[in-house]
Amino acid sequence: MSGHGGRVGLLDRLSAEPKASRGLYSASALFFFVIVLLPAITGILLKWGKLQEALSDATMLSRASAALYASFAIALSVSLLDLLAGVPMAWLIVKRESKLIDVIDTLADIPFIVPTVALGYSVLLFWGGPSGLS
Repeated sequence: MSGHGGRVGLLDRLSAEPKASRGLYSASALFFFVIVLLPAITGILLKWGKLQEALSDATMLSRASAALYASFAIALSVSLLDLLAGVPMAWLIVKRESKLIDVIDTLADIPFIVPTVALGYSVLLFWGGPSGLS
């Protein structure tokens, strides 16, 4: 067994084992909780007084509502655009073969990289203040 075939076979065998599969899923959930959710929850709890202050101020609440509405509108628009562009592109990638399709396939993988970079930058901004929290 050389190349990737041996590793894929090993992963298939390991994922077929209930204990290994359960352990992998548990480790993934723990990682997500500790790295993604726990810092956000901690930040909210540490700034709880400011949150109550912001929610009681009509001007601040109005600005927050407008920002939230804009965020959801942008998310919906981008999702629709992704759907309209992504489905035909996926069909082309699967049905056709050429060097141009290989380039398109590679370019289509870029959005999987960008969220990781954006998350890293947002974590830097969150923890980057003088006291650890900004």
